[in-house]
Amino acid sequence: MRYRVAFLSNSNEIHAELIPRQFAGLFHKDDPFVFSHRIKCAKPDPDVFHQALEMIGASSEQTIFIDDLLANVLAARALGMRAFQFTDARTLTSELEAEGLL
Repeated sequence: MRYRVAFLSNSNEIHAELIPRQFAGLFHKDDPFVFSHRIKCAKPDPDVFHQALEMIGASSEQTIFIDDLLANVLAARALGMRAFQFTDARTLTSELEAEGLL
């Protein structure tokens, strides 16, 4: 399977500059970054998810959302996304495999 990756972060301008460089190995050149301070709302506000989905051109049903905060995961699920809470890589891998996503 091939997935398109996007990055959604509650952030500030400093993080917006650092994150793409610091984690360059995880992303492809055209992967979108959505930063909350630029769209003037933050997770878990449903509006941040709506705006992010619009920016990346995806529907909630097409989206897998992973976040370390349960409140953000629950907000994404409420909008119809398949969402998972990240606690550690092994657990996330198991959950994604169980859902047939890996």
